[in-house]
Amino acid sequence: MISPLVTVAISCFNHEKYIEESIVSVLKQTYQPIEVLVFDDGSKDNSVKRIEELRKKFDFSFKQQKNKGLTETLNEALAAAKGKYFVPFGSDDIMMPDRIEKQVRFMERNSHVVACGGNMLKIDEAGLLFEQQKMRRGR
Repeated sequence: MISPLVTVAISCFNHEKYIEESIVSVLKQTYQPIEVLVFDDGSKDNSVKRIEELRKKFDFSFKQQKNKGLTETLNEALAAAKGKYFVPFGSDDIMMPDRIEKQVRFMERNSHVVACGGNMLKIDEAGLLFEQQKMRRGR
């Protein structure tokens, strides 16, 4: 069985502190093939430098642009995406290693489903888990 291509789009704005770990977490997925599209949306910090350093080590697409905002950037990423599945991903988030594998398996087995999400674990700036993980309904 051929595994469908998944496009992961990461839009970064002033996340130099997190962007490297975010991108690496996508690149280290247990699932392949993944197309990684990274956009820097006008960062004023060292995000671009960190992304460029990673791009030299790994093969992913990178576009630096003036600030357009998240919606316009993700629409541009969606238009450029080659994958069967599209995953927008936060530049300050870390992807669990088997996330894409699990979601593709689910989507391939459930062709009537058009979108797939998941839960999250909240971490602080040091990467430590918050004690309170579940959100209350109605918030």
